[in-house]
Amino acid sequence: MKKVVILILFAIAFLQAESFTFYLLVPGYKEWLEAPPVIKNLANDELVSMEKDVDGYSGWFHYTWEKDLIPDSVLIYSHIDTLFLDPIGMNGFCSKNVSPLMMKMLSEIAGSKSIFFIANSEYAEMTAEVDEGGFAYFDVRPDVHYAKEMSFTYYSKKLFALVPDYKEWIQETPVVVDAENSSKFWEMIPDEQNKGWFSYSWNYCSASPDSLYLYKKSDSDRIAPVGENGFAYGKTELKPLKFNDVLNVYFYPDLRYDCAIPNMECFCKDDEECYCNYQKNIRWKTYDVRKSCQLRYDCLKDDFEPYYYNKESVPVRITPLVHIRGLRNLIQITSPKSMPYAIFNAMGQIVARGKVNGTANVMVPNSGMYFVKVGQEIRRLIVR
Repeated sequence: MKKVVILILFAIAFLQAESFTFYLLVPGYKEWLEAPPVIKNLANDELVSMEKDVDGYSGWFHYTWEKDLIPDSVLIYSHIDTLFLDPIGMNGFCSKNVSPLMMKMLSEIAGSKSIFFIANSEYAEMTAEVDEGGFAYFDVRPDVHYAKEMSFTYYSKKLFALVPDYKEWIQETPVVVDAENSSKFWEMIPDEQNKGWFSYSWNYCSASPDSLYLYKKSDSDRIAPVGENGFAYGKTELKPLKFNDVLNVYFYPDLRYDCAIPNMECFCKDDEECYCNYQKNIRWKTYDVRKSCQLRYDCLKDDFEPYYYNKESVPVRITPLVHIRGLRNLIQITSPKSMPYAIFNAMGQIVARGKVNGTANVMVPNSGMYFVKVGQEIRRLIVR
């Protein structure tokens, strides 16, 4: 009998040694916590559900493979992500550069029967046992887990924007345009409770832009962008609003509506100047400033007359006799008289030059933003 017990214990130990368990602390969003995540084997698209931690450490899930069945590479998805849009990979969650979890390699690196991965970067810093990649080779669950009384919401990235205080914007709807890919754009929704504010929500991290511009819906040619520094071109270099590190942004791009202090009412100094708390270089917040800063209809500026920014920071207006527009993979320049032209990419590098007398169709290497200089005049445009 004693020999049988020894053999059973030996068999159990052998089986345990021949298995590998991957432990995961999921991101702090409801869709990840309410049901086990799904592991997708990238070699054959096989799906398996992880198991909830039985030791009571909130937020932890695990899955165990036999050693000879460990997949080479996997990605992990929430149970509601049936389109496989927002995975957890080697770079954690919500990375625009997704790298698969190399599971077989991790099992060999671990040199043990388990490894612990923290997909929430804030929690990964709670213990020195976790390396820079978010991995631990000892059981960190007792020290790193979610408190049971914590409440969670579904992932949502939101932009709230107060339109510039020009008359031309009053009947307009803002459109959010991805600064890195102008073919991606989203129409904002009016906020009925807060004058001049609009909003848009992205429910998938992979769908949201990292940087953006605002345009009027009627501006189909995308010639008058609003960036982090407002209607800036012609006075300063236009900069996109960076949107990659935060979930909620309250964006008030016009100089007249800087809201640096909550609950401070906007006021008009005179007929030309209207202010909230005026701080020139700060035009967005991560807390809600909508109540303290709303559009003032009694002190709107006249319609905006765009000037076009050039590399010497000299505002110049394009002559009506010269027409420039971006078409698919090319820029069309029309001039009634012979004039030299040069086309610059967003980095200021010349991509084409020549002379136009009539109409010139100039091929460009990529879609994106270009500056076109005709004679001494410069225009900025987007090629899709």
